[in-house]
Amino acid sequence: MQLKEIRYEVHDNVAWVMLNKPEKLNAMSWGNWAEIEQCMAAAEADDDVRCVVITGEGRGFCAGTDLTGQGSEAEWPPRAHQGRTGKVRTRYLATADIFRCKKPTVAGLNGVAAGAGFSLAVSCDIRFASDQARLTTVFRNRGIVADTGSTWLLPRLVGPSVAMDLLYTARMVGAEEALKIGLVNYVVPHEEFRTKLEEYARSIAHGPSLALELDKTLVQSWMERSLEDQVEREQFLQSYTSGSDDAKEGRMAFIEKRDPDFRGR
Repeated sequence: MQLKEIRYEVHDNVAWVMLNKPEKLNAMSWGNWAEIEQCMAAAEADDDVRCVVITGEGRGFCAGTDLTGQGSEAEWPPRAHQGRTGKVRTRYLATADIFRCKKPTVAGLNGVAAGAGFSLAVSCDIRFASDQARLTTVFRNRGIVADTGSTWLLPRLVGPSVAMDLLYTARMVGAEEALKIGLVNYVVPHEEFRTKLEEYARSIAHGPSLALELDKTLVQSWMERSLEDQVEREQFLQSYTSGSDDAKEGRMAFIEKRDPDFRGR
């Protein structure tokens, strides 16, 4: 991959996508969205990756769009989406790449997440926050309509009324309130943030990946189906996973009264 301002590393079955422009609180340029596309495509294609974490270096997660300059397109990293698809596909659909990723995704909120950075956070499956994290939609303060998928992602996360409140006011939401309204899943002391985030990501990555990835597709599509259709879909996919190596390991671990050692197969 050709990355300039994002670092991508894989450790212990976890892909780490680290926004690396701390002097600008990791504000995003169009080139950075191209880098996100590359990282998500790499994680999708790598069977060794069983969880993806997106987090920021320095004091912030992502301060939104970089308003100080986007640079020349000739200098931007290449996109994962090439040819005619890339010509007509906005880079802002990188949040859709994250949401549609078949693997579990976690936003590690080490600090402020604003605007497009807010959208980046809510496009992930889970938000794991430092107690110093703060979130704001911010768009109304710029006099513009919300973008990067936030009007689609946010109401599915917190409900339409809370979503509209956050969009109408653009108020800054602290970590504890974000936990209370369901905007984040976990809040930990800032000094323990990275250690706890790594532990959480590993716990997902070492789970029965096939089953978890299918659970994700079921949860994401629940609004499109009736309860009856969803139960039938669950049953079909459970019969598919019951023959996997991980399912066999789960049964043996139960019989032998030990923790399972899942291998993602």
